[in-house]
This record gives sequence, C-alpha cells and structure tokens, in this order.
Amino acid sequence: MRKWFAALVVVFVLGVACIYIFIPGNLDVGQEVSVSCTQGGAYRFLSDENNWQKWWPDSGKDSNSTKTDTGSVFTYKGYNFKILQRSYDMTAIQVSSPGMNAISTIKILPLLIDSVAIQWECTLVTGLNPFIRLQKYIYAGQIEDNMSDVLLAFKQFMGSKKNIYGYDIEQIKVTDTLLITTKKTFKEYPGTAAIYELLNTLKKNIASAGAKETHYPMMNVRTTDSNYYEAMVAIPINTEIKPGQGAFIKRMAPGKILVTDPVNGGDYSVRQAFKEVENYISDYKRVSPAIPFESLETDRQSEPDTLKWSTRIYYPVF
Repeated sequence: MRKWFAALVVVFVLGVACIYIFIPGNLDVGQEVSVSCTQGGAYRFLSDENNWQKWWPDSGKDSNSTKTDTGSVFTYKGYNFKILQRSYDMTAIQVSSPGMNAISTIKILPLLIDSVAIQWECTLVTGLNPFIRLQKYIYAGQIEDNMSDVLLAFKQFMGSKKNIYGYDIEQIKVTDTLLITTKKTFKEYPGTAAIYELLNTLKKNIASAGAKETHYPMMNVRTTDSNYYEAMVAIPINTEIKPGQGAFIKRMAPGKILVTDPVNGGDYSVRQAFKEVENYISDYKRVSPAIPFESLETDRQSEPDTLKWSTRIYYPVF
C-alpha cells in the first residue's frame, strides 16, 4: 500500500514538474492570414462592430451576437469577442469565457494595394498554480483554434468586392463621349418632376435636330457654397447638334470610368452607393478628374415606386 501511495506521489510530483517545465508563465497565442482586400476595406470591417455581423462565422447555436450598453458581443464556440479600442492599423479585442479573460490585438499589415496580412495575437498569463496553469494552456489551444476559424471567415468574406462595397464595381472605358447637357439651381433637393422637366427639354432638342439618344439619361446633383442644389442632367447623343437655350454640348474624354451594377431604390439608396464607390476610390488610391453621375435606367416619371428604380453609378477615374 505504501509503495502504491509513494508511486502516486512520484507521478503527481512529476506531473506538476512537467506542467512548470513545458507550460511557460506567459502563453503567446496568435494566428495570421493574408486577405485579398485593401487596408481601408479591412479596417472598416474589423473596426466596426456593425460590419462584424456580415462576416462573423456561423456555427449554429454556438455563434451569435448580442447588444449591450457598451457595444456588441460576438460569440463563437463558447468564447465571447468584443471590440475595446480601434485605430487605423490595430483593433483591441476582449476574448472571454467563464473563468478566463484576455485582451488581444488584431493588426492590419499592408502587403500590396489590394492585399493585407491580418495578425491576431494575445498573451495568457498562466500564474503559479499548476492547475490554473494547465487550464490556461487548454484555453490557449481553444482560443487559437477560434482565431483561425474567425480569420478564415473574414478572409472568405473579404475576397468579394461586392461584399465589401455592396455592389460589383467594374472599370471600363468611356464610350458615350458626346453629350447634350443643361443645369439648374434649386433651393431644395430637386425631385423627379424637376429633373425630368430638364431632361424632357433636352429630348425635344435632340428630336428636333434629328439626332438619336445613345444611352440612358444622366444626372448629378451637388450642393453649392450657398447651400443651394445644382442639378446637371445630360443625354448621350450620336452626333453633334445645335443646343437649345440653356443647353450646351459637352465632350467627355475617352478615359477610364468606374461603373456599378444596378442600384435598386430611390435617392437614399443611390447616395449610399455613391459613398461605397468613394470608399473604393479612396481604398485603391484613385483620383477622379470629373464629376460622377447617375445613369437613370428606369423612367422615373412613369414608375412612381422607388423600389423599382434601377440606377447605375458612373465615376471617372485616373
């Protein structure tokens, strides 16, 4: 009996010794992944908890998010993740579970203009208690596995520009270079009737001159320094004509232009699409040499339901 007890004591001592030998006082946990996106895109989707829901990995009942007074908490396989701090190249994330709490950091390292490396790291202090030390070692393995899954979900989501910007954005060459255009200033944002009053004047001018429209009507509305709205409308035509009163002929340089797939909805949806195209231009370090415009693919006069409107955004770039 004494031999068995002595053997158990030896095994226990050796086990504790192994814990101290093989499990250090500080456990560094981390994962890294390369992602095909810009630094700006990665920052918006890592630092904004409202965007986390779009790419957070789905693991059934083990994956969800909850709102709190201090922000959203995202859960994955028994661990909670919450944004604490953010800067352009680093986001601090609290990682917790019952009995464990750690502060981790996600860093964005630019590789090329359209690719970044994402490093996620944290350190667990294991302490002197051998049992807690062993428990922290188990936590470290679980956290590292979860980091890998979360970063993989992020990588897969960010691989699509449509996921990032809400629309497919394509660069094409300008083809409609000859336009007849006019503009007018308004005290309030011009509605459909005001825009089509301008367009219908241009259409009559085109028809009376025997020319043809070659593409959908265009419009651009901007605020002036005096807080008025200046609306400019244009219609591509096949040949140069004598413009009527208040109209003029404009030639666009046959350069490069960004175009979205159709934007469905009214003015609010279009403005949001413009913001995303501008994010794209900023992310990819592009410069716009001319004003952007909306291409009105739906005749808004005859279709009062804004949900059925289809509009493309065109944005000239270098």
